[in-house]
Amino acid sequence: MALTTSDPAASLIHVLTTRLGDGGLAHLERLPARPPQTAAPSRPLPAWLAERADELGWGSLWTHQARALDLVRDGTSAVVATGTASGKSLCYQLPIAEAVADPIAPGTALALFPTKALAQDQLTSFGQLATPGLVAATYDGDTPTEARTWARRNANVILTNPEMLHVGLLPHHARWATFLMRLRYVVVDELHVLRGVFGTHVGHLLRRLLRVCEAYGSSPTFVFSSATIGRPEVLAAALCGRPVEVVDDDGSPRGERLVALVDPTAIGGPRSARTPNQVTAGLVADLVRSDHRTLAFCRSRAGTEVVAAEVVRRHPDLTGRVRPYRGGFLAAERREIEGQLFSGQLGGVVATSALELGIDV
Repeated sequence: MALTTSDPAASLIHVLTTRLGDGGLAHLERLPARPPQTAAPSRPLPAWLAERADELGWGSLWTHQARALDLVRDGTSAVVATGTASGKSLCYQLPIAEAVADPIAPGTALALFPTKALAQDQLTSFGQLATPGLVAATYDGDTPTEARTWARRNANVILTNPEMLHVGLLPHHARWATFLMRLRYVVVDELHVLRGVFGTHVGHLLRRLLRVCEAYGSSPTFVFSSATIGRPEVLAAALCGRPVEVVDDDGSPRGERLVALVDPTAIGGPRSARTPNQVTAGLVADLVRSDHRTLAFCRSRAGTEVVAAEVVRRHPDLTGRVRPYRGGFLAAERREIEGQLFSGQLGGVVATSALELGIDV
């Protein structure tokens, strides 16, 4: 197949077939593009917020975003369960920006993310929003003591994780009294990972949070975001102990997508069969060299190092363009890799689940 650079799908197929051959590429599915469906919220956003949304290219809300805004602004807890890159974050960012700027009763917001990378991603996103009165800060294990004190005293949007809520905020709720008595929204991101024992722990944690909020006179609205799972409203309601409305009619546009299934044992014949790590390294190298930004996920920390090292060993010209990302790195190292990934400086990242969830790249 000829390489057609003006057609990203054709370019990707060329890379896959060249690297894998007919046997290694077990199945290839092309999912067609989908046009956007837009709508306006029933109650218009404040003029200053609507203008800022226009400046950032968010002027026309998609149908699921408008529906979610209507629910949470009226105090109804909701779960947004739409596809990847469907703008779920906007469903809570806009109501939060409106709440913290309320001239009569300014509110606060608490957002829980399962990974530090997601919290950092949302911190950047809130920074870009830059609306009057909005002060966002992360509060997790990477936050220095001085920064934690500053966040507690100054921030009205706290981005954290369940563990830090358990050990760093709720046991010291008296220090957070002002924040908690004004708490308007609680965001729980990546709902679909809150299952099993971990989900049970988070459910008890949210009930503890609600009891503390009740003591301080607040009753926050929950906003959950989730990948497309079955009956997400049931899981969300079980976690927070309140009725939750589901928003799952995805109105976002979607470009054409390719889904490829690879059989490593069928590549190169029985005497030269390659391991999954070797196949992954070859694909990452080929995709990056063809100017396709690439994320590869491994099940273990060691796997990320093996694959990234194999890429550079085979292709020394990719040194510095492909890096591993995993738990165990220093906070400064993770922030550096995240920054290089978001800016496009990195062509490829080989990661564990530490980077698996919905960051905006």
